[in-house]
Amino acid sequence: MKKSLFCLFMFICSVGLFTSCSDDDPNYSAAIEGEIVGNYKGTLEVKLFGESIGNPIIQKITVSKASNTSIDLSLKNFSFMGIITIPEIKLSNCKLTKNGDTYSFVGTQELETGELSCVINATGTIKNGNIDIDMDIKAVLDGQNQDVDVTYKGARLSGTESSEAKITSFIIENDFVIGSSVIDDANGTITFKVSTNATDEDLSELIPEIMVSNKATVNPESGVAQDFSAGKKVTYTVLAEDGTVKTYVASVDGNILKYSFDEWSDVAQGGTHPYYDPLPANELANPNKGVALLYSVSGYKGDYPVLQEEAGFAGKAVKLITRYTKKQGGFINSPTITAGSLFTGEMVISISSMSKPLEATHFGIPYNKKPLFFKGYYKYTPGEIFREGAKDGSKDNIIEGQIDECSIVAVLYQIEKDDEYLDGTNINSSPKRVAVAYLEDGSAKSEFTPFNLKFNFLPDKSYDPNAKYKIAIVCSASKEGDSFKGAPDSTLILDELEIIGE
Repeated sequence: MKKSLFCLFMFICSVGLFTSCSDDDPNYSAAIEGEIVGNYKGTLEVKLFGESIGNPIIQKITVSKASNTSIDLSLKNFSFMGIITIPEIKLSNCKLTKNGDTYSFVGTQELETGELSCVINATGTIKNGNIDIDMDIKAVLDGQNQDVDVTYKGARLSGTESSEAKITSFIIENDFVIGSSVIDDANGTITFKVSTNATDEDLSELIPEIMVSNKATVNPESGVAQDFSAGKKVTYTVLAEDGTVKTYVASVDGNILKYSFDEWSDVAQGGTHPYYDPLPANELANPNKGVALLYSVSGYKGDYPVLQEEAGFAGKAVKLITRYTKKQGGFINSPTITAGSLFTGEMVISISSMSKPLEATHFGIPYNKKPLFFKGYYKYTPGEIFREGAKDGSKDNIIEGQIDECSIVAVLYQIEKDDEYLDGTNINSSPKRVAVAYLEDGSAKSEFTPFNLKFNFLPDKSYDPNAKYKIAIVCSASKEGDSFKGAPDSTLILDELEIIGE
């Protein structure tokens, strides 16, 4: 895939945007050191062609002295929509001018890098401890104009604000909760044990009493009932006084893997094309956030591939729909076919994965049991026209007579390190695979159909209780979606997925 708008943004930020001032400029040294230098806490918003990407997010910016007439600005851990994370954006030598009690800075840079050319205009003001920054990036990629707008508004911190964002206590007073919760700050997890006779109903409304660092806040709030039934997990976000953010995932101790799809998160609520993702977000992934980009960069006009289904087998369900996503405008080529898919793991869209989409699927989450069965319910309706496509949209052939099939599979694989994973290039072939549970019948099913698939251990493989494992549930509305083949509108509805282990 061609360089994306986000590649452009990262590149621009990495080289620095601003030029330094001359030696005969006024001396603002005292003002810089007394009124300007420091940390600022505020909100940042990113727009593509005037359309907001996600909700404004809280960010810290650090302003430091570059010279007697200029400043540096640093924004660490910048990210949005989970699409890209930049360890640090540093804008160097921003020249200051003064009008009354307002200090202004401005910079312009032109870049030429082969097929990419761009002009960056940045302006900002600092007044009475408040900072406003606007970056207008005008670029030409393959002859197509594209615009990125980044705005930031923040207030200067006194320097005495706390940066600690920790959950210090997590207590659930309930007859079915055993012992004390274990808070792991390093990994951002909270676990607690429950009695073996606790039912889903018993765990569906547990009320944690939470204490956090001084002057920090937590969301969801302390004292609010949460559903920890059937292996569900709750994500808590702690915001420090100075804007530092830390997240914790709370769950019942042990690998109880069951997904009922009754809880969903509203993603990019303030954007033009919001969508919903099934929870828990730290375990379940899908292609929605990748498709979110296509509205702006390739002219995509359809719906998302993963949707809520209100009429599930029990409560809500998840609906996977294969979409025809071939470029219809915009300036970036996109895959011809995007299969509706859902998996345990993480969808990581980065600079390298934009040209290698199968590598964006990081399959698998930690699992410490011997898996026995993979069970659940599904309905499936294949689309009418089967297409053979390509990741860059260069191929779009109709295959007469071929009927699409769904795919439902679970794979146990062994790891040495916690950050290991399998992806779309090797989930079916890696020697790390230990056991597989696979649905052989991928044909149409008009009503919810149960499945209970046994995990079959591969030749010369067995379960070692002392080894480390991950388990990957991978479901798709088009069995050949990893080859960009399938029938648009093929629809797979899933509910009550569960891994039974010992």
